[in-house]
Amino acid sequence: MNMELDTTNTIYVATDVTNGTVHILMPRKSSIRLVELHLDDPDPENTDAAEFKLLETEMEETRIDL
Repeated sequence: MNMELDTTNTIYVATDVTNGTVHILMPRKSSIRLVELHLDDPDPENTDAAEFKLLETEMEETRIDL
């Protein structure tokens, strides 16, 4: 099998269930910003969950369960 990795046009998401981590690999010269939303933050002042609800109506979502 010949492995071809696209380091220019592809974002890779690698999951590690053992450690409960998600690694996101983005092209170095990408103009895309990465913003982390903490959906499990119990702080009532945190707006990440509300932002997520708004964003998911406008963007394509792929879910990864760890």
